[in-house]
Amino acid sequence: MSVNESTEVSGSAVLVEQQSLSPREYVGQYARRVRSGDIGSLPIIIGLIIIAIIFQSLNQNYLTPRNFVNLIVQMAGLATIAIGVVFVLLMGEIDLS
Repeated sequence: MSVNESTEVSGSAVLVEQQSLSPREYVGQYARRVRSGDIGSLPIIIGLIIIAIIFQSLNQNYLTPRNFVNLIVQMAGLATIAIGVVFVLLMGEIDLS
């Protein structure tokens, strides 16, 4: 029982430490992680930005509010199915390997 209590205390101490970071410290910590090789979702974000720039240069109506609504409506069904598939895979019900 003391092992669980110490785990809970150390887990909450980590949460308190993460919550007390200023934005500048958080960005610095993220930059250190990127330099050490833990890039996380950075390539995906950069890729999406590049795709948005390319489509905007090809069509001036791409980054308009009307088009964003249209894109969201068109991908709602597929995104719902994709989220369901991801949850099943994460829970370990199906193994694709």
